[in-house]
Amino acid sequence: MKKVIFLSVIFLLCAALCSCSAAYENNKGTTAPAGVSGVADRDALIAKIGQTNYNYYKMELGRFEKSIPRLSAKDLKGNNLDSLFYTDAQLTVINFWGTYCPPCIEEFPELNELNTALSDTGKDVRLIGIVVDGNQKKDKAVSLESQYNLNFDSYVLENDVVNNAFLSQIMSIPTTLLINRKGELVTAVKVGMGTKDEYMTLIDLALLDVK
Repeated sequence: MKKVIFLSVIFLLCAALCSCSAAYENNKGTTAPAGVSGVADRDALIAKIGQTNYNYYKMELGRFEKSIPRLSAKDLKGNNLDSLFYTDAQLTVINFWGTYCPPCIEEFPELNELNTALSDTGKDVRLIGIVVDGNQKKDKAVSLESQYNLNFDSYVLENDVVNNAFLSQIMSIPTTLLINRKGELVTAVKVGMGTKDEYMTLIDLALLDVK
């Protein structure tokens, strides 16, 4: 029992080191992925992530509301985000990042690789970013998007009650959510930096879960 507690504490410390606090200034039809099906394949995917990691991400999922609200947001070029954006793909991956967060910036190359891999494999998955301090630091967010040549769109949420309530669930960044066509959170919530391969494994798990 002591060993289990010790390992859990170590994992939480590692997650903390790979993320930043999300507190920031605010002035007020289903197709399984190729080669993935059934319990045996699910267990293999979980093994790739690590059972302890997977359990933690499942626990994080339990902190969130079951569905996301109708969000109002614009991308860094000023284009509106459709409030039903999650209906455009079988699965939508939302990565929350901030301009003040070194781990968020450090994983940009992994996210670029992930988005390229999603396109190459033909998975019906969309990747977007949400900049948690975008209302205060939009110019810096635009600069980072250009500097790292991000190949996915990032959005800034409007400063309203619905959006702020949604953001209040994000305790640290980067945090990544997996959303089905109904706007429901599925499978797990990834907290902290991830690699392209880890994200792809979580996506394959989520594609088994989406309805």
